[in-house]
Amino acid sequence: MNQPNQLFNEKASAGGAGDTTDEIFVPTHTVPAWGLEVWSVPDTAQEPAGLLPADTRVRVLERRPDGLVRVATAEGIAAVWADGRHLQEIPAGDPATAMGFVAELQASVASYQRLLDDLAAKRIDADSFRRRAFDAGLVLRDGAALMFDLPSGRWYWYDGVQVRPMGPGADQGGESEG
Repeated sequence: MNQPNQLFNEKASAGGAGDTTDEIFVPTHTVPAWGLEVWSVPDTAQEPAGLLPADTRVRVLERRPDGLVRVATAEGIAAVWADGRHLQEIPAGDPATAMGFVAELQASVASYQRLLDDLAAKRIDADSFRRRAFDAGLVLRDGAALMFDLPSGRWYWYDGVQVRPMGPGADQGGESEG
């Protein structure tokens, strides 16, 4: 077996399976207090490739019926296989999950700003802007849609039933804006 953590000096190769460097890392689970053995292939009959340290936050990328999961870490470690039955799920309200959510919203606003810049510089026409702005200003998460309204500069939350404004001063009483 490799030395504990030796595996975690190997970064994911560009464009390879499990490469999460171009995505926002949002952890879904935590490694238990005793750590967790990992394999480079989904076969526990082979010698473990390393050990995930206790309390490491991971993102589950794939699940198998036998309980094995392919995970990645925030450090850009190559995706590895582990026994998913021992991972501890991170609650939806966890601050790390919220940070990933904020990063998604920031990326959306940045995309919107690039579109505005392209429109102002006449690199795109108004119709192209409208089509692309819809995608740039829409974030899908946890079964809901978040939409950015350019004129007001506000985010709105749509849960399939009603639209509600988000953020400080937003009416949280459940009334839809019309």
